[in-house]
Amino acid sequence: MAGKNAKRPATAIEYGIALVAARSRTEKGLRERLEARYPESEVVAAMDRLRELRMVDDAVWAVRFVQDRSGRVGHGRHRIGREMVRRGIDAATVEKALAEALPEEGERVRALAVLATLRSRLGVEDEPSPTTAGHAVVDRMAARRDAERIKARLFRRMLARGYSASLVRDLLAVS
Repeated sequence: MAGKNAKRPATAIEYGIALVAARSRTEKGLRERLEARYPESEVVAAMDRLRELRMVDDAVWAVRFVQDRSGRVGHGRHRIGREMVRRGIDAATVEKALAEALPEEGERVRALAVLATLRSRLGVEDEPSPTTAGHAVVDRMAARRDAERIKARLFRRMLARGYSASLVRDLLAVS
């Protein structure tokens, strides 16, 4: 006996709305989730309606993604761009979002902050301490080798975060 309180399964549009309400999603990601549960015709109709309601918009999603990854996580343009392409965002939308949310000067400022954080984690001093500045030639050579190793390590870490090699080289040369 089916009572009034019996639950009916959610339609594709209802499920899509619930997914988007829980977390912002790319069109590709949302489509994949819907396709796992519903026939293609329902998925197409649900996606059309969600686009119409502007509940799924890859351009808006991409800008928020760039802001989040740059500001909160500290990633550079290259890594953010690769992540968006992997998530199904087209190249034109990626470029537009990067230009809007992370202009080159903004990336430079952010990279300086990330570099400072990495330096502090490694215990790197910006200036040689007075106790090490006056030692023998051998000590200065060892200090120079250590400094080069640290620079190489910082360089690799910044590249892994998605900053361009030329930007990282410039920042390390200045500091």
